[in-house]
Formats: sequence, C-alpha cells, structure tokens
Amino acid sequence: MSTRCCLQVLSDLFANGEWTSFLFYLSQKQNFLTPVAYAPGDFFCARIFFMNHANACRMKTLRDLLHDATLRLQVACVYSPDADAEIIISTILNISRKELKQRLDQTIEDISAIEQAVAQREQRIPIARIFGQTLFRDITIKTGEGVFEPCIETETLIEHLHLALEKQPKTNPRILDIGTGTGCLLLSALKEIPDATGVGVDIAGAAVALAKENAAANGVADRVEFRVSNWIDQVVPETFDIVLCNPPFVPSDLIKTLVPEVKLHDPHASLDGGKDGLRFYRQLTEDFLRVSHEGSIGILHVSMTFIEQVKHIFQTAGYQSVEVCRNYYGVPMGLIVLRDSYCPKVSLMDRLLRFF
Repeated sequence: MSTRCCLQVLSDLFANGEWTSFLFYLSQKQNFLTPVAYAPGDFFCARIFFMNHANACRMKTLRDLLHDATLRLQVACVYSPDADAEIIISTILNISRKELKQRLDQTIEDISAIEQAVAQREQRIPIARIFGQTLFRDITIKTGEGVFEPCIETETLIEHLHLALEKQPKTNPRILDIGTGTGCLLLSALKEIPDATGVGVDIAGAAVALAKENAAANGVADRVEFRVSNWIDQVVPETFDIVLCNPPFVPSDLIKTLVPEVKLHDPHASLDGGKDGLRFYRQLTEDFLRVSHEGSIGILHVSMTFIEQVKHIFQTAGYQSVEVCRNYYGVPMGLIVLRDSYCPKVSLMDRLLRFF
C-alpha cells in the first residue's frame, strides 16, 4: 500500500471516530512511514490530528490548547512555536501571557478563533498580519498587505535616539523618516518626544495611507505629515534635526532564501538592497547631507552582517563620527551619524589645483 493510501485509511478512521482501530493501524504502519517514503512532518501531523479528534469530546483547558498549538507550530517549522502559541491564545483571550500561564487549568468552550489563528500561523503567516496589528514600543501599530511589517529590533533605535538627544539636546526637533512603512519609528519618536514634529516618506501609497491611520490612532496626527515620495524627492530642500531610516538591505539574490514570513508577505521593494545589499546606504551618504543641517543626527538600522561595511562606507564618504548602536544583548544593529563630523575628502588632484 502506498504512503498516500495509508494516509487515506488514517483519515477515514479519524472521520468515523474509530480511535482504537486508528491506534492499531498506526502502530502497524509506523515502520512503513519512514522519512524516505513519507513527506517530512506528515507522520507527526497524523499524530496531532488524532490527538485533536480524540480530545474533541471533552472540554479543552488552556493547557491543552497551548500544548496542541505549540506542537502544530513546531511541525510547521515556526521559529518560536511556544512563544507564538502563547501570543496567539493570549491575544484572542485578551489577557497577558503571564495571566495565561496562571490560568492553564481553565476550560474554554469556543476554541474556533484560536484554531483559525493557529492554522494561519501554520501557513507561516506572521502574527502581526493574522491580527492586523502589532505592539511597537508602547504604541499599537496597524499592519496591512503590501506594507513592510514593523521590525521589532528597530525599537532599540528609539532608545539610541534618546541617548543622542541627551548629548545634543534639541528644542522642537524636526524628524524625517525615510521609508516610513507603517510609520512605527517616527510615531514612536513623536509619542516619546512631545515637542517634536515630523515627516515620513515612502514610495508606496498604501504605506503612506496606513501610516496616516496609525498617526490618527495614536493621537499624533497633528504633528506629523506623510508623503508619497521616491526616497527624498518630495522632501528636498527641507532639512531636519533628526533623520531616521531603516532601508532595504537584503542582497537581491538572497531574497528567495528568506523565511516565508518575510519573502511571502513583505513587499520586495522594502527588502531589496541591490546586488550587495548596500545600495541605499551608499545613497544615504549623499542624501543625508541634502536633508540635514549643522547639528543634525542620522540614526540608521543596519544588519549586524553589514555593520562594518556600512560604517566604512560612511567614513570613506567623509563622516568622522560614525557610532555603532547595539541592542540589549550587545549585538550591533545600527549606526549614529553626526552631520557636524562631515569633512569632504579632497583628492590629491584637487589639492594641487588649488595652487594654480
């Protein structure tokens, strides 16, 4: 009997509720269902399918739901199955993850919403897209199709912004966010710096529309403007005290190797950093000068993979102060660039021409 026929028999036993027969059949066929003859994960899925049906006749506790969801996400190769299961269940029940762990013996009557969300996560749909929103620092950010999902790691950039402002205080600072997406970076900065105003630009109209919604929902719409712009085209000649940017930095040929959550759901325009992933950083060495003035601060998100290369690019371009930002684990994740440290490189030929 073929592997697929075995699956059909198992399925029929499930459907008819013949659990004893199912267990016997499964035990007889276990040696046959080898990884070679069977698609990876299918055998474990069969076990999960049985457990779900076998437990259907009794009320499920949160412990049961958490266990089942974690196992299903593990089979689906989700990166953090236990944490994702907790987030899904606690979000649907509108309780904290801490409270969820305190109520594990509580029974749940209607589990349809949980089942639906877990099924979506099994398909590698990101949690932020399942629920249409995510928490970024202390604000709720709405997500949407065709718009880059907020990168939680970039929350740390706002911490570094505060540290930079402690060294160089600014009154009523103007902030520019290049490639704003949902607006998460800029809106977080505005919420935490009450006298700040800002402009966010993005090439995608859908992103700008979503960022405006998020600004209104978080009560800062009167202090921010969002524009559809190809990079900084619709900003020049305005200048700003602070420039934020989380540019695309994935090498073009590597996009197809990214995890499904990213390559299937984030727009490729927000990922593609050109052949070597550094295209937009090179562009920023020039464009930062066009949108900044004396005393301006640039804060950029940079993958730890490219941090030294990007730092070298800015230093080679003439920036004397390029400081590496690190997250709470000490991992490099960004750069702080000071406009005042810029000193254009002068070629030997230019120096010689000054004498004639």
